[in-house]
Amino acid sequence: MRVVPTIAVAIVMLVAATGCSLFDKSVDVLYIGDSIMVQTAPFAELALVTEPGVDSAKTRVEAVSGTGLLTPGLKDWMSEADELVNTYKPKIVVVLFIGNYTDEDLWIDDAGQPVPNDYGPTFFAEWGAEAEAFSAELAAKGARVDWVLPPPLAGDEGIRRSEAMRAAYEELQGRVPSIGLIDGKAAVAGPDGEWTWRREGVNGGEVTVRLGDSVHLTDDGGRLMAREIARTVGPQLISIRAQAA
Repeated sequence: MRVVPTIAVAIVMLVAATGCSLFDKSVDVLYIGDSIMVQTAPFAELALVTEPGVDSAKTRVEAVSGTGLLTPGLKDWMSEADELVNTYKPKIVVVLFIGNYTDEDLWIDDAGQPVPNDYGPTFFAEWGAEAEAFSAELAAKGARVDWVLPPPLAGDEGIRRSEAMRAAYEELQGRVPSIGLIDGKAAVAGPDGEWTWRREGVNGGEVTVRLGDSVHLTDDGGRLMAREIARTVGPQLISIRAQAA
């Protein structure tokens, strides 16, 4: 006679009694994004659970370096949006994309023309439309969607690009008021919102927040970005839990 281990029987009985599933992947917060989100991800959950009143949270990070909203050859985020929300059933989705970082995977518009990564009017028209459609897919099952405004970039061209991207997200919120915005500038900028190598860290003291390429984040920069995101997401999560109670 085959004997089923006691622990296994206990687990099966517990699942049956509670109605829980061992394969339940639902989370409180789903983080989506590019390399900046990759560098923020290791600190995202800890920053969230240390927010007053949150205590615990289940999170999931889906982030791929080098991807943007207009890089379907690298990662087609739009085609995966429905699967992501169906799999993880998030209460909140945080999206962080600061741009396209490739010239080999150009977006093709409805007229069949490639859209150059020049961060000009056509680029941002396509980016804004894709961001709006992506938001709708993510929110289709009731999730709250927050977009992170990009941190400042260095130099005149960096300033132009980051400010134009911020404007695109602010215009998105104007079209879809239910979308939230989180200020990435507040996370790693200098005292006047400018790009900087160093600033005060999460534990006090001056820390380096950018890597040598001037774009990507150090661990300290990732901690600051995670804290800024948590400051917005924490109260949202508390409110959602209270409404469900």
